[in-house]
Amino acid sequence: MAEKKRLSLCMVTCNDEKYLSDCLQNMKQVVDEIIIADIGSIDKTIDIAKQEGANVYQTKWNNDYSEVRNLCLEKAKGKWILFLQANETIATEQLKKLNILLDNPNVEGYLLYIDRRSENYRISSPVESLRLFRNRKEYRYKYKAFECIPDMYLASSIKDSGIRIIHNTDADFSRKIQLLNLLLQEDLNNHPEDSYLQYMYGIELLNQRRFEESIEYFQKARKNVANLDYLNNMESLGYLFAPHLYKCLSWSFISLQQYENAKEVLEEGVKRYPFYTDLLVLQGDIE
Repeated sequence: MAEKKRLSLCMVTCNDEKYLSDCLQNMKQVVDEIIIADIGSIDKTIDIAKQEGANVYQTKWNNDYSEVRNLCLEKAKGKWILFLQANETIATEQLKKLNILLDNPNVEGYLLYIDRRSENYRISSPVESLRLFRNRKEYRYKYKAFECIPDMYLASSIKDSGIRIIHNTDADFSRKIQLLNLLLQEDLNNHPEDSYLQYMYGIELLNQRRFEESIEYFQKARKNVANLDYLNNMESLGYLFAPHLYKCLSWSFISLQQYENAKEVLEEGVKRYPFYTDLLVLQGDIE
């Protein structure tokens, strides 16, 4: 029986010829296999992927990113999974950390920092993302957009990797964001009390400078997160995104010059998540 591979790089592609080759050449030195699920490329994406040695699976696009990511997980044979987008890379010196991370028997997943900022706003996507985790059948994605693995499976054994993902914004970024937001609204309509979806929709409103509306959704998510300990509501997915939720909510208040409200949110956030130094920085900005 062949020895199980150690690390599988998984990726969802669609017309990504511009960045794909650089990404795969960068990652080939540290991964044992490359799994790509393509959702309808009409450019050279598939040819490039095959030339770089990737296993390519062409699949129908059903407006569901979790469905496609879970296809990658079904095909991957590595003990660990690393998810990247075609327009993302990791610096060579940081790739050296991977072997050490994968050797830790007490960790199920790692958060990677995504170096991606909006050109116009200081708050954009979540600061850290669960991109590296063990390949287990119970770890599967949910939601059509901004897909995630429920924290109920991973929260107690997730660590910070210290690895930074470099994200290159392409010309097609606005169209992709529009699609994600449409799918997010559909998810939210189906799960109106889900705190993770409330948080993600709040970020979208914040980036549109609709601050009062963003506060409404952040406050709903904050209330659910605060009740996690009492309700044991693991499906609320409060563990990973909660520190960034407090940052976004405080920034919405700051943008409206409601500094006392922002200070109250930051004080609670620092008390709950003292390791998240971004909250301390915002406190300093207010002072």
